[in-house]
Amino acid sequence: MSTSDLARHHVIIAAASPHMCWRLVELIIPLQELLIAISQNVRQDDFIAGGEDADPSIPPSLEDFLDFVCGDKTIILESEDWP
Repeated sequence: MSTSDLARHHVIIAAASPHMCWRLVELIIPLQELLIAISQNVRQDDFIAGGEDADPSIPPSLEDFLDFVCGDKTIILESEDWP
């Protein structure tokens, strides 16, 4: 699509933006779930190896890395703040 086509079809692009963002979120959600599972397994292994006083192998905020990801499709599609 050329630049002039983008200018002419801005309404179509604006309507498609929430759906494109939802597709991106669908790609990120499994990554978020994987990070949570990995951090829980590592913390469990740290506890088994050293008890409650063991130094954590990973930062406690690892699970919050992708906290912005919202898995609710209706919220994403209804948002009007897309670029």
